[in-house]
Amino acid sequence: MTLASQNIRTETRHRHMSSSRSLLSPKLIGGAAAGLVVILTTWWLVRTPSTTGDAGAGSNPAGSAPGLTDPSAGDGHTPTAALPSPNGSSGTRSGGSGATKSGLGTDAGAIVMGSHVGGAAPGNEIDRAARAIADGSRAAQNAAQGTPPTAPPTAPPSAPPTGPSAAPPTAPPSAPSTAPATPPAKAPSGGDKTSPSGTAPATTNTGSGAGPGTNGTPATPPAVGPTTSVELAQALQLQQSDPVKARLLATRALDGGTLARGERDRAYDLVNALGKTLFFNPNVNPNDPSMTVYAVQSGDSLQKIVRSQQLGCDYRLLQRLNGLTDPNKLRLNQRLRVPKGDFHAEVLKNEYRLNLYLGEGSDRVMVQSFRVGLGESNGTPLGLFKVRPNSKLVDPQWTHPRTGQHFAANDPMNPIGEHWIGLVGVEDRNRDFLGYGIHGTIEPDSIGKDRSLGCVRLAAEDVAIVYECLTEPDSTILIK
Repeated sequence: MTLASQNIRTETRHRHMSSSRSLLSPKLIGGAAAGLVVILTTWWLVRTPSTTGDAGAGSNPAGSAPGLTDPSAGDGHTPTAALPSPNGSSGTRSGGSGATKSGLGTDAGAIVMGSHVGGAAPGNEIDRAARAIADGSRAAQNAAQGTPPTAPPTAPPSAPPTGPSAAPPTAPPSAPSTAPATPPAKAPSGGDKTSPSGTAPATTNTGSGAGPGTNGTPATPPAVGPTTSVELAQALQLQQSDPVKARLLATRALDGGTLARGERDRAYDLVNALGKTLFFNPNVNPNDPSMTVYAVQSGDSLQKIVRSQQLGCDYRLLQRLNGLTDPNKLRLNQRLRVPKGDFHAEVLKNEYRLNLYLGEGSDRVMVQSFRVGLGESNGTPLGLFKVRPNSKLVDPQWTHPRTGQHFAANDPMNPIGEHWIGLVGVEDRNRDFLGYGIHGTIEPDSIGKDRSLGCVRLAAEDVAIVYECLTEPDSTILIK
């Protein structure tokens, strides 16, 4: 071989080697690896299904476990909860749109893309690219099989959802403090029109120191809230700091006749709560002008105190107001609370209420308000009445005017209960109404309804208080 041909072959060999080196340069190999990663990642993203489907932002994913919070019930943020994976480990499942599938698949591909796309690889880029591709393939295989990776990457925090589901729910308006009165209902009539021919009042012990209500349970004062009545608003504000003034303001608000139905119910609740504090309470309140204090003298009894002090009440009321368990055991100089003035009542037919007042004129105060039952077919007469002389009876006997059935005293089946207060009209329009009265009932469900023969019915404990307060001849009863 000539020297020239050897030089040509050597030069050709060098050119082939140079060309091979250029083809195997790290830059070209890294670029090829990056391109392959992009292709594999894109393929994986296309084939991986979304776990949220069409649930929308902030919605619970389909098949979520119990305990995930509905965003409409909270602050509007996307709920998250720990869910068990098939092999017993736990992963995080988000309810927002674009949520990952157990933290796998898409996130693994994103890590590879973020590390190797868009730049030249260092000297060992071929090995790292190969490992990344292998890791991505393993992640894809594990995701398809439901097996979590050895060290799952941390999923980025979900962005707060936007749109209507992200807004906090609007709180519903507060319900009124008390429910409206039960509407009238027609029902079979009870008996209570003819005056009972009865026994004299028995000296039964009806006083227990407790106010109206079951077992003397104190009433809860109504909550302070907005009202259109200035007097009622002031009364609600003063119910704790100045109950005497609050009672007067509440009375004026109710007597004014301008309160809406819901406000009247709140005012009645306030009056009854203040009655527990001021009236049915043995503690002396020196600021209460409707009450005074009497010191027991030698030889006194409750009946004698009522007569000597000319009190406008029954002796049993003194027993009740002072919490006396035995009215026959008075101590010398014992201080007793006694009411000042006479009691009066107003029956409001449209509200099924009997309001009990102490005093007269602008200074009178409502002591308590009671729910009542009235006469069927609007049978309760209107007008001003007084207590019929000698008609206040305890445990009266009574004969039903329609059936003729007779009920003896102390008969538990007596429809008029244990107290009777006979009424007599004092106006031209009601002088001829005879046999009407205020009494108890053995049918408590008739309260708030038109079920009597024309009389005013009260619950047993309520009529006992009214009986102790209304007296003859000074108490008046206005039915309107």
